[in-house]
Amino acid sequence: MATEKLPRIAVVNSDRCKPKKCRQECKRGCPVVMAGKHCIEVTQSSSIAFISEELCIGCGICVKKCPFDAIEIINLPKDLDKDTTHRYGPNTFKLHRLPVPRPGHVLGLVGKNGIGKSTALKVLAGMLKPNLGRFNVQNHLSPPDWQEILTYFRGSELQSYFTRILEENLKAIIKPQYVDNLPKSLCGSVGKLLEESDEKGTREEICLELELNTVLDHEIKNLSGGELQRFAIARTAIKNADIYMFDEPSCYLDVKQRLKAAKVIRSLLRPNSYVIVVEHDLSVLDYLSDYICCLYGKEGVYGVVSLPLSVREGINVFLAGYIPTENLRFRDESLTFKVVETPEGNQEEIQTYSRYKYPTMSKTLGNFKLDVLEGEFTDSQIIVMLGENGTGKSTFIRMLVTAKVNVHAQLSGCIEKSSQAIMNLAKPADGKKDKTAMCSDWTRAGRTGWVFIGGCEVLASGRFFSGTERRDEKGGRKAGLLHPDTVEASTVEIPEFNVSYKPQKIATKFESTVRDLLHQKIRGSYVHPQFISDVIKPLMIEKLMDLKVVNLSGGELQRVALCLCLGKPADIYLIDEPSAFLDSEQRIIASKVIKRFIFHAKKTAFVVEHDFIMATYLADRVIVFDGQASVGCTAKSPESLLTGMNHFLAHLDITKVDVSERARFDGRYYPDLMDFSVIQDEKNLGGLTVAGIKRHHPESIHVSAKFDVSRHTSRWISESRGSVTVLGLAFTTFARFHKPISLQQ
Repeated sequence: MATEKLPRIAVVNSDRCKPKKCRQECKRGCPVVMAGKHCIEVTQSSSIAFISEELCIGCGICVKKCPFDAIEIINLPKDLDKDTTHRYGPNTFKLHRLPVPRPGHVLGLVGKNGIGKSTALKVLAGMLKPNLGRFNVQNHLSPPDWQEILTYFRGSELQSYFTRILEENLKAIIKPQYVDNLPKSLCGSVGKLLEESDEKGTREEICLELELNTVLDHEIKNLSGGELQRFAIARTAIKNADIYMFDEPSCYLDVKQRLKAAKVIRSLLRPNSYVIVVEHDLSVLDYLSDYICCLYGKEGVYGVVSLPLSVREGINVFLAGYIPTENLRFRDESLTFKVVETPEGNQEEIQTYSRYKYPTMSKTLGNFKLDVLEGEFTDSQIIVMLGENGTGKSTFIRMLVTAKVNVHAQLSGCIEKSSQAIMNLAKPADGKKDKTAMCSDWTRAGRTGWVFIGGCEVLASGRFFSGTERRDEKGGRKAGLLHPDTVEASTVEIPEFNVSYKPQKIATKFESTVRDLLHQKIRGSYVHPQFISDVIKPLMIEKLMDLKVVNLSGGELQRVALCLCLGKPADIYLIDEPSAFLDSEQRIIASKVIKRFIFHAKKTAFVVEHDFIMATYLADRVIVFDGQASVGCTAKSPESLLTGMNHFLAHLDITKVDVSERARFDGRYYPDLMDFSVIQDEKNLGGLTVAGIKRHHPESIHVSAKFDVSRHTSRWISESRGSVTVLGLAFTTFARFHKPISLQQ
């Protein structure tokens, strides 16, 4: 009896395949070619190799023989072969199935980068005609017409969706993923561009909600990342359309702005309109969506869209890597959140670290004033800075890195010599500092080291927060230095430390490959086994080695920037928004990489992060920036994770929950934000009522605010390490589960 042949995908990466620079090892080693069949066709003059998927036996020899790692051979389950929605050409990416939009609901899409989300958006927007895997090449049939496509989707919700697109001529608008490219295609002031795009007469209302009134007179080329994101959302929302699509609307936005953007997006819903959102911040995705479709597969090779799932089930399925309804595991390991607080009472453990203090100080920039309260930090510690955009987090970082550098320098090959970075650190409690313990073998640096600033290497040695002025030979202030205006007097001897900084926005001008960039910038770390195992391999930098830096996507560029930042010999690492353009899986991996690196190398990291998943996972301590954006703010002293989160979320009007005893649970949970909408106490809460919880379990749970769970019918339960107050955040104290859980112990 003949065995059925499994369908397989053969993908040849056009950027990696270089027939002119190899000896066609893939063709020479193929056993099918040796048997006289044309399984692989490539010559010295070919632009790319062609692999016949019908003749391929899946031996994988060509994959191992290719010197450029350009070939992927993937065996697929047999039932997926008939679900092919689109393929760009031979040996290219293949998309199976499509998300199912529903009128009057928000569809959320979650999945890795390069898995087909953008392709699915183009198909659903009518910008890309699905070819059902058929294209004009050799013996393949010609692409199908729309009538055949409608017949293919017959009996599903997609049939009525595509019928409406064809017959009613539905208008679709997509908010692009990379808002940094908007100034290249648009010019003029924000107000003028929004006025030209206003088709519904809602410009003033949207600008007020997204806080754009203060930048209406600004040129679009002068906007920051967060302002560009809000402008892009507003420009999409004020247009009259039937299908609204938002690709990563939370990038560059702080928590408050993310929730406001989510409100604007949900306000676009009408009975006959569609809203589709691609989002990697699971907390925002949960708050925003009515239902979810997960995408899984192999990035750049194939992608599969799951059936529609509820918000709770969809996010839990994505985190677990297992789809129960299809009995399919698409990830070997589940994504878990293990948030561990730095112990407050265990002084013996804390005393094993070296402690460093900085004084109370202030800085005035124009109409903005930043007050910094005295604080301290230790080795092997990550301090996360929480605050809205415009509250002085970057100013605080610039006060840490007071070197003569340009923080918006390009990712180029330039090397700029700098004056010393001013860092005013108090000596450790024991009066000495062990440099050997601070630096591992490959990161050990003396008084002088390389600093990564915006992609440039800057020769700098520095101190924290010096109250003295750095002046040039003529007595004037040196350009680029940002010093505190007032500093509390200190007589403590000041040691010197090296600093490595990854900025928020990263531009590219390095013309060569990633391999050349790493070899040129971090040669010592680049070849060290520990750095390779701790940083390069988890971030999957090896797959990017032969790609040109200027051609990298946003997520790939972010991973390279993290690698460069951590590869610099330094004592303190300043990382601004490491989650930008990374998908949900990569964010968790990047968090683990940063945490492992800081712990093993015995260094200190200051991180600015708005994604609660990364912030809660990374933070050992939290600095909260409190005040009015762009007017005046105060940087609090570093405090514990739970206390800091409470102080930060208290200003966001998020539901407050008090927990006094630990609840048992069985299931997976993820960080989450509650809804803002106010409803009656008797509103049903997944089978329980708020009043019922207060009445039957007053000693266990106290709900002190009202919230809307009309879109989330799952039950809520809380777990904590003791008496803890948490404001709407579900990292350890507010969780959602697979199964309803009883409040009884």
